[in-house]
Amino acid sequence: MIQRDLFDLHFNFVLPFLASLGLQVSAEKISRLDGQVMLDVPTGDFVALCDHDHAVTRVRTTAVHRKSGKAQTYYVGTEEAGIRLCLYDKAAELKKMAVSDPAKLELMLKYCLGENYTFDKPLTRIEFRMRRSALKELEINSVQDLMEREKSLFDWLTKHWFRLLAEPKVRGHENTAALHPLWEQVRSAFAKWFPGGERVVERHKIEPVSCDPSALEKQAAGCLARSVALRFGKQKDERRFAELVYEVVGSLVELMFGKANSYAERLLVLRGILLGKELEAFHHPLRR
Repeated sequence: MIQRDLFDLHFNFVLPFLASLGLQVSAEKISRLDGQVMLDVPTGDFVALCDHDHAVTRVRTTAVHRKSGKAQTYYVGTEEAGIRLCLYDKAAELKKMAVSDPAKLELMLKYCLGENYTFDKPLTRIEFRMRRSALKELEINSVQDLMEREKSLFDWLTKHWFRLLAEPKVRGHENTAALHPLWEQVRSAFAKWFPGGERVVERHKIEPVSCDPSALEKQAAGCLARSVALRFGKQKDERRFAELVYEVVGSLVELMFGKANSYAERLLVLRGILLGKELEAFHHPLRR
């Protein structure tokens, strides 16, 4: 979508087009998001900083691809984990594009780089690739969600998820250390091209929807058994033990009720379906 605004395209073209076909959009889910900027800086400059311990990141997986000893792509994280940063030599890619896909190169020069671009100039693309799993944890499900969090999202990605420090990192001082001027350029570029929304993103780890309820019940049974043992000691009569269990659980019904319904609402968002009888189960009173 060269020179087309994502949000305008969605609200002014996609949704009206679907409506003209007689379709009604009941829910939106962004399955993938790629956000990128380009700087006229050699890719090797970024790689050198990473190699010399200037990088601070929340993930451990990194990889670098080289050609003839020259770094062309540096990866941080994996797409399977939900977020991946790709730093790669866009100039080298454009040279290949001139042979393999000249029509695409023409569009790139016309709408992105300028028709006066020369292939001898360094050019690095800094791209964050995000999958559905990470977007859900950041509470970005719809285009509207993205509009409200766009600015904060890329601020978080370039400051908290990954950043390059001015000096090699010292354990315990990473959070207060100054950013490298090159990374400040990156942050400024993202702030320029992704300025929308002021709502702050927060990442919340989401429990798997496919979790087996029976496994949770067995875990709860073990915790309850220990609680009763700590409170009341050893029991000889099973009926008396059951009464004590009901007494402990009964004192927690209000707390459990709120947590259960809150989790049920989260499942609605994650599954995108109505739970029906599953929701009704949360409203049943505890019976002895």
